Amino acid sequence: MAGIEVANADLTLTVSDENNPTPVITSLPSTKVKANSKGVHKGQIDVVIASGLRVTPCTQSVSVNASILTTAQKVKIEGDYVMRKGDKVTVPSVTGVLDGGGGCTFPIDIEITNAGQTKVKAE
Repeated sequence: MAGIEVANADLTLTVSDENNPTPVITSLPSTKVKANSKGVHKGQIDVVIASGLRVTPCTQSVSVNASILTTAQKVKIEGDYVMRKGDKVTVPSVTGVLDGGGGCTFPIDIEITNAGQTKVKAE
């Protein structure tokens, strides 16, 4: 089985809504283990999306906090499995406001779509 690219501090997250806002990553990558000279993420990546999510006719009204968990099963650094391209989380219920007024909810996915490097891979 071929490995999957390990995510470093230059990773890209993609959100499955109409606006694709950039989530703020609140967890820190390793300061000891690096890929392409950038710290590698491990265990989980915690993110916050304060605003900007939209799935017509609903617009986000409450900040979203989520954790992307690793799917790696063989490679650990500093006691945790590494994060990899393709790791994602589904947030089942983002709270929002309908265009015409009233409340609504909608689901989103947040996925590592670019690992930030292409040389280091892990299963």
